Amino acid sequence: MLEVALFEVMPVINALAKHVLQAVPKSWWFTCAKVDVFAPRSRLAWSAWLSLRTVRLQRQIPFVVAVVVWLGGNWCAAVGAGYEVEGETRYFPLVQVDRGAAPIAYRFRLQVDGDRWLLEMERASRLAEPGGFSRCIVAGDGTAIYVTRVTEPQDMVAGPGEQTNSAAFRAAQEQLRRGLLPQWAEVFPGPVPPWLPWDANLLWLVYVGGHHLRMAEPPALRMRFFTVNPYEPNEPVDVRCGYHPKETNLLLWLARVNPGHASRGPGKPRFVFAPPFDKGFTNMLYELLETREVKGSIVPTKFRFTWFQAQIDPATGGILASERMAGEVHRATALRGRLAGRPPLGQLYQVTDHRAASMNDGKPLVYRTHREWWQTNEARFVKALQGIFEEEKPAQLSRWTVWAAFGLLVVLYWVGYWVWRLRRQSQAGSVPGGG
Repeated sequence: MLEVALFEVMPVINALAKHVLQAVPKSWWFTCAKVDVFAPRSRLAWSAWLSLRTVRLQRQIPFVVAVVVWLGGNWCAAVGAGYEVEGETRYFPLVQVDRGAAPIAYRFRLQVDGDRWLLEMERASRLAEPGGFSRCIVAGDGTAIYVTRVTEPQDMVAGPGEQTNSAAFRAAQEQLRRGLLPQWAEVFPGPVPPWLPWDANLLWLVYVGGHHLRMAEPPALRMRFFTVNPYEPNEPVDVRCGYHPKETNLLLWLARVNPGHASRGPGKPRFVFAPPFDKGFTNMLYELLETREVKGSIVPTKFRFTWFQAQIDPATGGILASERMAGEVHRATALRGRLAGRPPLGQLYQVTDHRAASMNDGKPLVYRTHREWWQTNEARFVKALQGIFEEEKPAQLSRWTVWAAFGLLVVLYWVGYWVWRLRRQSQAGSVPGGG
């Protein structure tokens, strides 16, 4: 919480520090070396130490206070800084029947900050028919997964028996345009996402999932989006993977192995694939193709997923590749600031929170909000489980933010006092004929 609060107030600190430092005569700040307070931190610390060796003690105090506040705040706000990537994924079929179909492309922007991350996706290729939603934002704060889907009026899908040119449908489009209809949002417990739209869970696997795969025990390696057969949700999933030699939590490859048989449902005989696939076969393969180093982290910049069918490819004699998703990053930079690990809201959403299932007889909590996500330890969350919904109150600053702002005001007061006092001494000493 302290790191997040510091990150929130650091832009204010930087702006105020700039004005304070500009008001102080430069002769007080450096003697042996020129100090640029907005230079890299290592050079700033060295030049500050050189200057302090020759400046009188009473003139060191405002310099020490300002530099410590600026350096300390920026250092705390940058602790654990991650990276940001922007790119595109393209999904296309490989089998002969669908090979002529146009690939489906999505643009994505992913930010990673330790165990917090945020993924934004939007369509890069228009569909012939409305797709239901236009943008998707998924995020994780280390304890829960937050998902939002935003639908534009032109992407609305008509209901059963409803015509897109009907008055009711056009009225619903107008309500959505004005923000009177809620957008869709969902919350899942735990750090591992379930199946997500537009294969967003696969992007999570590329950039974040390696850590969770390494930490999980083999019996617990049943990730929700690795489930092979819905008729046997408790059947272990055979997942094999390898890691990058220079980055212990970065997946180099991953293969999901189908056991060669599957359940048809309760009371029905098991389905067994024809030999040689009855012994098991690779159903999905992930490959990391290219990487780039960003601020000490090795970041994937090119990768692909390939799915296979239990058939022999006559062209190669091997297993038949049926579909593929290829990803390529166009920009990879260091992350500026910190992440909260939750998508921003800013408009009306209807949230289905599955974290409430364990407290609500297996049923999720459904609520509407346009300011912030409800948390399970809040009184309004507990009251909502009892059927008591309170009207949203204006957003308030966090306790840490208030204390950080108060501390900043105290520091700036004393800095201003010392600047005023030293200026008076300087003016008194420069009076002609002064004794």
